[in-house]
Amino acid sequence: KLDRRNASGFFDISTTDLYEGAIELKWDFGGAQLISTPSYQKSDAAIVFENVPLPVLSPLGVNGLVVTDQLERYEQISQEIRLQSDNDGPLQYMLGGYFDRGTLRVGTRLGYFQAALGALATPDFSATDLIVSAADAHQKSRTLSAFGTLTYQLSPVFEVTA
Repeated sequence: KLDRRNASGFFDISTTDLYEGAIELKWDFGGAQLISTPSYQKSDAAIVFENVPLPVLSPLGVNGLVVTDQLERYEQISQEIRLQSDNDGPLQYMLGGYFDRGTLRVGTRLGYFQAALGALATPDFSATDLIVSAADAHQKSRTLSAFGTLTYQLSPVFEVTA
């Protein structure tokens, strides 16, 4: 039976959901092709684990002191588009651009969720107060690029590329 406990008998859980998709679209214009490749990616990850598991119950009545709860979400969209020749003549070319946008969000909670440590700091805290630290991060990224190549075949054995 899976009860989400590790080999030591302490509680750990980790889940990841990943979704992604891409498609390549081509249009032929007789001598050239226009190619578009949009894509999407999303992942959600969660982990909960005991950082300081104790082999016996502590004086506080729990066997895990510090619990970490971390959630992470990443989402990205991208688009590449390029125009390229069809390799039927001495002049070959490719011109294109790329764009992507990504967002990462991370939330971490580290604390004594299972222990009534607030009771040790009376009168400032009570047994129901959680002693927890929280750290959240939000990161955005964006990429823009252009690319191209031009090749001219001067002879069957010699060509110039820029």
